[in-house]
Amino acid sequence: MYGEGACMSGLTFDLVERIAVEVEKGNYPEVVAGSMGLDKAYFSKSWTLGQEVGARPSFPEGVSDYEMVCATLAWRLEQAGNIAELTLLSKAAEHAEKGRSTWTFFVTVLERTRPGWQRKDKLEAPGRSVEDELAEIEARKAARDAAA
Repeated sequence: MYGEGACMSGLTFDLVERIAVEVEKGNYPEVVAGSMGLDKAYFSKSWTLGQEVGARPSFPEGVSDYEMVCATLAWRLEQAGNIAELTLLSKAAEHAEKGRSTWTFFVTVLERTRPGWQRKDKLEAPGRSVEDELAEIEARKAARDAAA
């Protein structure tokens, strides 16, 4: 049903990769998995098991086929999430530098999907205030407009 090497309720290496590709685009892993026919509780258990299996000192020795698929799931979701974060951050910076207010969309997706990106009362870069960052963006935009 979902490709070669099916384990348990349809989780395969092929399906893991298809899920990861969608997560790289900024989609929620659970939503992607559900859209591909996986039960939410089953997906969550598989992901958790994969994290546990991958953390074993003896990994990959002594793991079952199902545990290997789960470990691959956990590893690919971490990798895909990192790719999504880099992509979204790059797009936010690009839009902000061009003076587009749409940069906030990309930051909102980061806040909702990535640990550590939750909104704070006051955003500040180490040693720089948000106002400093915005002033620098405006200055670059003005310089670019003057050169055009």
